Amino acid sequence: MRIYADHAATTPVRKEVLQAMLPFFTSVYGNPSSLYTEGQEAAIEVEKARRKLADSIGAGKEEILFTSGGTESNNVALGSVRSMGEGRHIIVSAIEHASVLEAAAALEQEGFKVSILPVDRFGKADPKDLCELITDDTALVSCQLVNNETGSLMPVEEMGNICREARVLFHVDAVQGLGKTKIDLSSFHVDLMSLSAHKIGGPKGTGALYHRRGIRLLPALYGGRQERSLRAGTENVPGIIGFGEAARLAVEEMMASDQKIRLLQNELVTGLIREVPGIHFNGPLYGAEHMQEIPLTQIPGYINVRFEGVEGETLVQFADMQGLAISAGSACHEGSDQPSHVLMALGLTVNEAKESVRITLGQENTSSEVEEMIRIFRTVVPRLRRMRQS
Repeated sequence: MRIYADHAATTPVRKEVLQAMLPFFTSVYGNPSSLYTEGQEAAIEVEKARRKLADSIGAGKEEILFTSGGTESNNVALGSVRSMGEGRHIIVSAIEHASVLEAAAALEQEGFKVSILPVDRFGKADPKDLCELITDDTALVSCQLVNNETGSLMPVEEMGNICREARVLFHVDAVQGLGKTKIDLSSFHVDLMSLSAHKIGGPKGTGALYHRRGIRLLPALYGGRQERSLRAGTENVPGIIGFGEAARLAVEEMMASDQKIRLLQNELVTGLIREVPGIHFNGPLYGAEHMQEIPLTQIPGYINVRFEGVEGETLVQFADMQGLAISAGSACHEGSDQPSHVLMALGLTVNEAKESVRITLGQENTSSEVEEMIRIFRTVVPRLRRMRQS
């Protein structure tokens, strides 16, 4: 039996999503740009999916740009500062995804100044720190809604208000947040928001960028008039259909999914504390191993935990041999010999960061799987400690 516990990396495509996509590989196969019937049938369905996604975040349909995923959306969002002509300063949080940090580094090479917004031990930024970093030259602030390694939830509503008052563009990377926390862009200020299908039971290779009316974007690709001339190339119709359906389901089922995953998370956390000595939790669960009551993380299902004396990537490999899929950090950095920049920003040492693993639960997981996970850690961790000492 395999147990999948790395839902922050990707999720299995839901059967309802697959069923929604299947006709668009065979019977509704037209190019949405074509004027004849087959093309217009496809175009109508793409717009229906655009509406589903827009409704899931409280946006207007015309404010949704379909992309290949969160990385492209983040790059287009940060690249928008090139079209403004004013402001050569951007701010990004210390725990952003690599696609934001590296896009910011590229802008720095072009002469932009980049400031890093710090976070506390729990992985949360202080809006007061943002106020101190903003200057008259600040063009854009970029911040995750939910961190992909710890599940920490950023105070984006407060940060958005600060950016609005300062007349600064505010970009939110919500790739990990859609379907896990309420997003209503009609009630708080966000100019740009990145989204991805495969984190919510949709297909890989499909994403979106929300851009508030009036925001000027540079085209992601040149060559055609698709996506209002912002992204040339024939649309990924099945992927877009799947994304729309996945977003609808994720938002509709969010409350029930939240409750189930929180129960599983607490079972796993309390079981690890009971059965495996020498563990420490990172991020929102920091200090849980010393508490009588286990605090709930702000976002359910994310457990970042350090096992003293055990190298994280080695634990990932041994857990895999036992049938358990977890990770040592962000999937895009798996196999790197560098410690997690997220955990380092939280104040961990290099060694502590390298001893940490990420477990992320999904609604497919069960209580019996959690019991088996506890057994695996109870068995494998002491073995690895003995191997390291010998």
